Amino acid sequence: ALGGPASQAAQAMLVTTTVPGAADAVAARRDDPSEHVRRGVMETLVGRRDLRALPLVEQVLAGSNPQQRMEAVSHLATLRPPDVRDRLRLLIGDADTYVRMRAVERLGVVGDRRDVPALIAALRDVTPPVRWAAASSLGRLKDERALRPLESALK
Repeated sequence: ALGGPASQAAQAMLVTTTVPGAADAVAARRDDPSEHVRRGVMETLVGRRDLRALPLVEQVLAGSNPQQRMEAVSHLATLRPPDVRDRLRLLIGDADTYVRMRAVERLGVVGDRRDVPALIAALRDVTPPVRWAAASSLGRLKDERALRPLESALK
């Protein structure tokens, strides 16, 4: 069993999603007054790659909890709304190091070579975790445009 009230709520909701129509019942609880229930709903819907989780993910991204915001970046990439790449590129400019790092990682996972310029720019981030994530994502994309910037970053 996972720990914490949100994870426990998500587990309970996930069990109910095997019943036809249960996902609709879970999604209907997106506006529940309890943060634990909303987080459980978000985790459950993200696990099903259900875009109805997107408003909850956006709420967390707009919040101030760094750990939750970093997880929300991963959720965003899992959901893959049509504008996921644009959203992730915007998050590369976030004030929080680990939100930037996760956005850079997830761009590599999304795997679109059109993001190579943004990832090359992330090689110049002021913090090592973001630069490392950028190098890793560029390696995953295997695009020749990244060779020189990667070599320069190693110097």
